Amino acid sequence: MSQQQIVLTAPQRAFVNSKARYPAFVGSWGCGKTMCGILRGLGLSETFPNNLGLIVRKKFTDLRDSTLKDFERYTGLSVRKDDKEVKLPNKSVIMFRHGEELSGLQNVNLGWFMIEQTEEFDTSEQFDLLRGRLRRAECPVRQGMVIANTNGHNWIWDAWKRRKLPEHELVEANIEDVRGYIPADTIADWERMQVENPRKYNRYVLNSWEDYDLEGAFYAALMSDALKEGRVGIDTLYESAAPVYTFWDLGLRASDTTAIWFAQFVRDEIWLIDYYENHSEGMGHYVKVIGERPYNYGAHYLPPDAVARMQGEVVQTRLQIIQTLRPQDIFHVVEREPREVGIEAVRGLLHKCKFGSRCAAGVDALNHYQKKKNEILSTEARPAFAPEPLHDWSSNGADAFRYLAIQYRYGQIDDKPLGYPYPMLVADEEGDASRTWNPMTDGLLAGSRR
Repeated sequence: MSQQQIVLTAPQRAFVNSKARYPAFVGSWGCGKTMCGILRGLGLSETFPNNLGLIVRKKFTDLRDSTLKDFERYTGLSVRKDDKEVKLPNKSVIMFRHGEELSGLQNVNLGWFMIEQTEEFDTSEQFDLLRGRLRRAECPVRQGMVIANTNGHNWIWDAWKRRKLPEHELVEANIEDVRGYIPADTIADWERMQVENPRKYNRYVLNSWEDYDLEGAFYAALMSDALKEGRVGIDTLYESAAPVYTFWDLGLRASDTTAIWFAQFVRDEIWLIDYYENHSEGMGHYVKVIGERPYNYGAHYLPPDAVARMQGEVVQTRLQIIQTLRPQDIFHVVEREPREVGIEAVRGLLHKCKFGSRCAAGVDALNHYQKKKNEILSTEARPAFAPEPLHDWSSNGADAFRYLAIQYRYGQIDDKPLGYPYPMLVADEEGDASRTWNPMTDGLLAGSRR
């Protein structure tokens, strides 16, 4: 395959001719993203002898059934099935690997790589691993290519569209760029999705970044609403005169992640102003984290397992440890509720929530929190899910938020079920925090949230 044999659209030309180190092609169905990635990678391998390229897909089945077949169809080359590699006459090699195999590339120097359907990777971890291997001397033009569909304000959006990081170049395409190349009946069928499944239509046809669409996700639709209404990524979301409350999920073992949401309750809104998570750290680390923030804390809410006893020279609970480390603060333990009750409580309050720009990792956790897939009942066309959540990297942040929702819906904030018995400054709709608002006369801050 060569560039002279096909006619490229304007977005395709921009991507194939990109000189950026990390070009990304994010576009709708039918815009030729995969073809262009293969075209560019093969060109680098043919131009520079002894080059080593890599094409990646998250799941083995998708790599085998889709990516490998696309490569063979576009190039006419055969991929050796035993080692999933193609060797060119100039001694360049193109490898194909799935996500779980990437950790084995410790001693490999790449000239280029391409990640297909990059949005399937929940974080930038795999991309960052590969960019560290992009150092093959035989290839003076080294590139790491991203091929993706939109999926909300994920890590791809953050790096290529919001922050526009150095050496990152974004090429986008939607239905208008391919309308002349797609059969009319296919276009008509896509447009029917605008009513039948608007989130998929927005993502896969209009190339919109404002919709989350993860299969089996608990909160995707509600988080999509938050995006469209401008309630995510707010830089100025903090009222210094209002107290800050933290809600925690504690890792059961030292290697588990601990997650903390920092929230303010401003009139009938919930402001999520900050988020922090880490692992392999003791309670002293997290006490230091909250102490370094410039917040006036009202109280801290720990999960039910905070009162479980830990073995050591002195048998203590996490609650006792943190109270010893920060005796000036108030700590409470959230009542234990069934998980499904907490999930419904989250669904019932997300429309009140605004998320600050420091909460990106927590927002990602809420977006990706999903049901466990039933592999036996699922088919390729129709996945089936178990009622319980999948336990993965997103669980800790989502669980900490669930404890916030439980306390908000069924408990009370700071032991004051009828609101704070003192006047406080809160921002009005224009952001003015100059007036004194008494929750006992102007409205209940906690007691009305039932």
